[in-house]
Amino acid sequence: MYVTLVVVFGRGIAWHFWLALQGLGWSILQGEEREQARRRLAIKLQNPRLLQIHFHTLRHWKATMEYHKTKDFMHVKAFLGHKRSDNTDLYIQIEQKLFQETDDDFTIKVAHNAQEAIELGETGFQPFDVIDGVHLYRKRK
Repeated sequence: MYVTLVVVFGRGIAWHFWLALQGLGWSILQGEEREQARRRLAIKLQNPRLLQIHFHTLRHWKATMEYHKTKDFMHVKAFLGHKRSDNTDLYIQIEQKLFQETDDDFTIKVAHNAQEAIELGETGFQPFDVIDGVHLYRKRK
């Protein structure tokens, strides 16, 4: 069994470990041993995209989501420990590309019974609220 452990300290500083359960304890995988474990895991799970995920991929994802959540450029810059603003611009551009097509226009339907709820779920509607025992479902337009 393999586990990825990411220890994050303030200002975006982090350590990244791959741990393997061997016998009665855990050992830290390094170098070629870590890469072999990644390849075995990708084969076992039949997911070659696992080979494309690196520590820096996690850093990009965290910074992008942090900006999406806060919309605070200076917060993300400080979180990553960047001295220059243009280094942080990349994460803002990624966030804008990822979420530019998101709007708040929904089609809303009501399910009065279990069968209606199943039919709505099968057509892509997601439950989002219950008001006075009435289940509301929505789907983006």
